[in-house]
Amino acid sequence: MTATARRLILPALIFTVFVSVFAFGNDALREFSSRALGRTWSYVPYFFGVGAWLSAAFFANRVVNVFLWQTVFERLTGTVAPRLLTQISGAAIFFLAALGIVGIVFNQSLTGILAASGAMGLVLGLALQTMIRDVFSGIALNIERPFQIGDYIHVTERGLVHGGGRVEEVNWRSTRLLTSEDSLQMIPNSVLGMCTITNFSRPTNTSEFEIVVVLDFHVESQRALRILDGALREAVLASGPLADPAPKARIAGIDQSGVRYKLKYHIDPRRGGPGKMRHQVLDHVLHHLQKAGLTPAYPKQDTFSAPMPERLLDHHAHGAQLLSRVSLFRHLTEEERAELARTMVLRTFTGGDAVIRHGDAGRSMFVLVEGVLEVSVPAKDGTATPITVGRIRPGDFFGEMSLLTGDPRSATVVAASAAVAFEISKDDIAPLLNARPAIVEVISNVTAQRQVAMMSNPGATAGGPVAAADVKPVAERILAGICRFFGLSLRPAA
Repeated sequence: MTATARRLILPALIFTVFVSVFAFGNDALREFSSRALGRTWSYVPYFFGVGAWLSAAFFANRVVNVFLWQTVFERLTGTVAPRLLTQISGAAIFFLAALGIVGIVFNQSLTGILAASGAMGLVLGLALQTMIRDVFSGIALNIERPFQIGDYIHVTERGLVHGGGRVEEVNWRSTRLLTSEDSLQMIPNSVLGMCTITNFSRPTNTSEFEIVVVLDFHVESQRALRILDGALREAVLASGPLADPAPKARIAGIDQSGVRYKLKYHIDPRRGGPGKMRHQVLDHVLHHLQKAGLTPAYPKQDTFSAPMPERLLDHHAHGAQLLSRVSLFRHLTEEERAELARTMVLRTFTGGDAVIRHGDAGRSMFVLVEGVLEVSVPAKDGTATPITVGRIRPGDFFGEMSLLTGDPRSATVVAASAAVAFEISKDDIAPLLNARPAIVEVISNVTAQRQVAMMSNPGATAGGPVAAADVKPVAERILAGICRFFGLSLRPAA
C-alpha cells in the first residue's frame, strides 16, 4: 500500500460510514430512536448528519493536501507548499461544511446567518484591520512568492534596513527570519508588503557583492590591482567568498580623493551572511595594503599638525622600512636594515610561477611584499599530487633555513596570484653576521619560534605564542647550523 493510500484510507472509511447512515438510514434511525430510546436519543440522527459533513470536510481536506499541495504544487514549483496556503484551503473547506450542517442537517435558512455574519465581519474587520492586513499580505506573499523557506533576504524601506536573515516560516500574521546573530526576527506581513525585499538566494544560491577602495593617484594601477587581487585570493583561501565565480578587482573610476577600485566577489548566504563575508574581505584588503606600504586615500582637505606621514613606500627607495615590518629583521638597527636593503634583489612572479621547489638546494630567503603564495609538500603516499599545507601573505618570510643553514628546500612555494618579493642571499647577510655576531642568537630564536608555532599549527600563516621550553632546543640547533654554515665561532649559551 502506497503512502498516499495510507493517508486517505482512514478519512475515506469515516466519511463512508457517516454518509451511509445519514443518507440511507436517516428516517429509520430517527423513528427507532424516538420509539425505542426516548426523546433524548432522537438527536442521534443529527449526530450522524454533523459527522457526515465533518468527515466529508476532513476527507476533502486530506485529498486537497495530498493531490494539490503535495503533488501538483511541489511538482510545478519544486518546493514545499507554504503552510499558510494549506491552512487557508482547509479553513475554506470546513467553512463550507459548517454551512452544509446548518442548512441541510438542521434545515435552517442560510440567508439570515450570512447577513448576520456579514455584519459581524464588518465589525471585526474594523476592530482587527491590522491583523487582516497582515493576513492578506501573507496570502499575496505566498501567491507571488518573492522568497521561499530557506532563502536569505534583506528587508529595507526607504534605505532603512528592517531586518535580514534566512526565512524560517511564513504564517498568518508574520514572516520569521533567522538572523546572523542566531536570533528569530518576526516581521509583520503588512510591513513586508510595503518594503523592498532583496533575495540573495534567487535566481541562484549565490549573490554578487562589491566593495570600493580608494587609493591615491600616484599608486600605479597595476600594482594596486595586484595587491587587491592578492587580498581577494587570500580571502577565498580563508573560506570567505566563493572561488567560483572568481573574485575580481577592477578600476571603477576617479574622484577628488583618488582612484576608486571595485572589488567584486560572490558568496553563498547559506555559508555566511553578507556582513561576515564583507568583514573577511576588508580584513585581508587592509592587511595587504598595510604590508605593501599603502593606505586608503586620505581626504585632500586634511590638515596635519605633525610631519606628513609616508603614504607611498617604494620597493627600492623604502626597502629598509618594509624590512622593519618583518619579525625576522625587526631587531636590526636602521643602518643594518639599510645595508641589507641595498643588496637584496626584487623579484616579481605571475600566477602559477614556482618560487622555490621542494628538495632544491638554496642559499637565499624571500620576504613577500605583495600578492599571496601557496605552500605545498609531497604526499606521503608518493603520489604526484602535492598537498597544500598553508599560504604566505605579505609581510611573511620563507626559505630562511636554506639561507641560514644551507638546508635544502623543505616545501614548494607557488604564486597563487601575481606577487612581488625581496630575495636575500647568503652573500647579502654574511657581512651583517660577521660584523655583529650577537645578532645570530636573536635571528635563531625568532626562526625557532616561527618553526615551533607552524609545527603546532601547520596551516598557520604566522607564528603564535609558544612555550620557551619548546623553542630552546630548536633555537640551539638552528644556531649551531648558522655558525657552521657561515663559519662563525659563536656557540649556543649553556
